[in-house]
Amino acid sequence: MLEVYIHTIRGDRERAIASLREAIDAGWKLTNLTPDFYWWHLGRDWKLETLHQEPEFITLLNDLEADIATQRQWYEENKDKPIF
Repeated sequence: MLEVYIHTIRGDRERAIASLREAIDAGWKLTNLTPDFYWWHLGRDWKLETLHQEPEFITLLNDLEADIATQRQWYEENKDKPIF
């Protein structure tokens, strides 16, 4: 995620979004920059404000939200089943 911030600060939106996509594809949902920075902060993060209106950034957020919704649904369907 640090790369996303660096590219954003430098004004390189394409590289920032590409770095974010790579992080998401690798399974990112939480950053170690701060212990409470989860995926849902992305749309509110002032450091990424220049990306907030970018269509690909919006798509990335929507993809993350859809993934989390799928995980929540799976959990609800399986929470009472034995783990093993």
